[in-house]
Amino acid sequence: HGSKGVGALYVRSGVKIKTYKNGVLTINATPSVSAELHMSANRLIEEVNYILKTKAVKALRFKAF
Repeated sequence: HGSKGVGALYVRSGVKIKTYKNGVLTINATPSVSAELHMSANRLIEEVNYILKTKAVKALRFKAF
């Protein structure tokens, strides 16, 4: 997977992990960043699970702030 940190989640300053519950990771981000991350959600889920060495994250939910 060749990524450092948590991919796009790590390098974005306007992104914060809000909660994790029942396999859903909720992410706070600005509306434009949320839209961009939403388009690559499947890849992000794979990267997060790869880094965590688990399949705990099943879905991402984006909330604008």
